[in-house]
Amino acid sequence: MCGFFFTLTNNNKIINKNDFIKSLNLIAHRGPDDFGFEETNVGNHNLNFGFRRLAIQDLSKNANQPFISKNGNILLFNGEIYNHKELRKLLNKEYLIEWKTSSDTETIVNFVDILGIDTFLKHARGMFAFLIYDKSKNKIIICRDHAGEKPLYMCLKNNFISLSSDLSPIINLNYYKKEIDLESVNEFLNFNYIPNPKTIYKNIFKIPPGTRLNLDLNTFKLIEYDTFEKLKYSNGVNFDKWWNYPLRKKNNFNYENYIDNLDLLLNETVQKQLLSDAPLGAFLSGGTDSSLIVAVASKYISKLKTFTVGFDYDNYDESVYAKKISDQIGTDHYSVICNKDDVMNSLSSLHKIYTEPFADSSQIPTLLVSKIAKINVKVALSGDGGDEIFGGYNRYHIANKYWWLIKLLPYNLRKLILNTISFLPTNIIDLLIKTILSKKITRNNSNAKNIINKLIHTKTEYDFYNSFISEYKNNSIMNKDIVSLGNYAEIYNSFDYNNTAENMMACDFVTYLSDDILCKVDRASMYNSLETRAPYLDINLIDYVVNLPFSQKIKNNQTKFIQKKLLSKYIPSSLFNRPKMGFGIPLGKWFHDDLNNLMNDSLSNEMLNKHNLFDNNKVLKLKKNHLSYIENNENKLWALIQFNLWYENNF
Repeated sequence: MCGFFFTLTNNNKIINKNDFIKSLNLIAHRGPDDFGFEETNVGNHNLNFGFRRLAIQDLSKNANQPFISKNGNILLFNGEIYNHKELRKLLNKEYLIEWKTSSDTETIVNFVDILGIDTFLKHARGMFAFLIYDKSKNKIIICRDHAGEKPLYMCLKNNFISLSSDLSPIINLNYYKKEIDLESVNEFLNFNYIPNPKTIYKNIFKIPPGTRLNLDLNTFKLIEYDTFEKLKYSNGVNFDKWWNYPLRKKNNFNYENYIDNLDLLLNETVQKQLLSDAPLGAFLSGGTDSSLIVAVASKYISKLKTFTVGFDYDNYDESVYAKKISDQIGTDHYSVICNKDDVMNSLSSLHKIYTEPFADSSQIPTLLVSKIAKINVKVALSGDGGDEIFGGYNRYHIANKYWWLIKLLPYNLRKLILNTISFLPTNIIDLLIKTILSKKITRNNSNAKNIINKLIHTKTEYDFYNSFISEYKNNSIMNKDIVSLGNYAEIYNSFDYNNTAENMMACDFVTYLSDDILCKVDRASMYNSLETRAPYLDINLIDYVVNLPFSQKIKNNQTKFIQKKLLSKYIPSSLFNRPKMGFGIPLGKWFHDDLNNLMNDSLSNEMLNKHNLFDNNKVLKLKKNHLSYIENNENKLWALIQFNLWYENNF
């Protein structure tokens, strides 16, 4: 686990070594243990390779990067290959290799040298973002893991290419002049994060998860690319998806005993991910995802260290449940309580941690739990990905239970009914929605009036899904008319599981999971120099769970059906059978009191006029309606605050 930085320029644009290292050191938190630098000239090109190391496997300097193979190929690698020892055995059967380290870094470079990148990607189980310079072919191979656990950014300007684990090194170089991408701003306001391949900056892109990009430096032209699509189809570029979210298929798994099969597969996965030469622990929120991971990991590590964060606001505090589960399993448990002061103290750091606007408010508790974990361990297992593959979000339950009924009503009749309901007092609408959805509605979805307003525009199944994931429909607050909201409709409609909830799960996996959840966890943990690992994102495990019958995911109004059945083999179900709480903070309430000054200062006309991107009157209306309890606009307001704080610190 680490961070890397790479630049390629024409020889007349050589980057000074000191300037390069200065930029590289902006991600020293991703790798505080060591640093490496390599420079080479090939034809008309100058290549710089920089690395910051967080030592997890083979703690010796022999495993440092940039790592150069015996063929002269250069590797920059961020992540972990959990089955790399098996890959070594595969190589050793046919080839005589003098191994110099016990690191997965050396395993990758030898495996790719000998058997090629396709074979490596077919066999590897892990999380990664890497760059390999193939000296003999004068080619660069760029690759990102299937789920998008590890970040990878790419900048393309005239006479200049850069790749990095973070935006900071790229935008720090004199060769890049910062310009805001307005479409990205619009998408950020709508989703609270910026979907790949865009970033907040023009000419800088996120390499999409599960993709590979080959650059043939003999034919590739160093010109400016304003969209990722143009890059994909340029001369000298070979772009392909090496992994796709699995479709239903026949496979070798025996489905006669679903729970036992899942148990065996999860145990195998967790065992692999316990591979570490550094101290290892786990996050434990008290929910089913992390509790199951901790229960399995505790079979192999006695007194596993576990970490949770609670809140000084009862309706949001799951730490008491985490403690009970820890006591049942027998872990060495650590907890911290998040309050308003923690939020305020974190605000000054968020723009540095995320380097582009990011407004998932659970970023703050994630930051705090990472901070206490780092004091005790260097690696932490997490339960991320469990909601997406097992069907944990309440929107899946709602879709499964109600979409068939909603679509039976003609659109115009639905619109008339919903418009009529929308004029009722907010408390009556809340009561009505909660009665219909029973206890399955969460506190963050209890913004009933917003739900009604979104459903008014619901014509198709995608519209129904979009009503859950987006903040705006037809009323953007941008001053300029920006229509792009990504390609989510295209992505959603590419899935056809004959089940609305499973289509939602698939779309969430390839969008929301990578660009929100995994981004949030990676940046918060790595800011604290902590590696996180997500066993639910193992490729084989995903393949198995996706192919389970839907009734094993949502059954009898219960989400995560099979996961909860398996967890009940480890701990009593009374410890985890309760409504889903999530991992947010009570922003809506705090905007009325403790965070009121922050909101007013950040969204003042003076601040808004600095960039003049938003309609000031519409922003004011969002605030007024929230403070008057007409609407719950906490997510919209938090996004605006995060954008303005980011802008103020970057321009």
